[in-house]
Amino acid sequence: MILGDGECDEGSVWEAAAAAAHYRLNNLIAIIDQNQLQYDGPTAQVLDLSDMTAKWRAFGWEVMSVDGHDVEAVAAACDKCGDRPLAIIAQTIKGKGVSFMENVPAWHHGMVTQKIYDQAMAELEA
Repeated sequence: MILGDGECDEGSVWEAAAAAAHYRLNNLIAIIDQNQLQYDGPTAQVLDLSDMTAKWRAFGWEVMSVDGHDVEAVAAACDKCGDRPLAIIAQTIKGKGVSFMENVPAWHHGMVTQKIYDQAMAELEA
């Protein structure tokens, strides 16, 4: 499953995390996109969950932290399942590589027009 760090504010995430660890669902992988932003602002200001690695570990999960922009590192982490569920904390930058999107919370819900798409692709290809 894929989760955002802001989404981890929800109690249902932690109820599912506790159940998965209790039943030792060793075929379950959660990838948490930790870009430190959510719909309504920085996660530290909205609801600071602090050390995400420690929280998942406390819930009984195996935990790995990786560069979420490194696809090979994420894929390699997925191969590390042991006898418990695995949480991969993917450290990312919201909108990485696009100047007007990087670290801008509004892009959680922004509309992409053809002009914006073309500008973003030009920056990524440069």
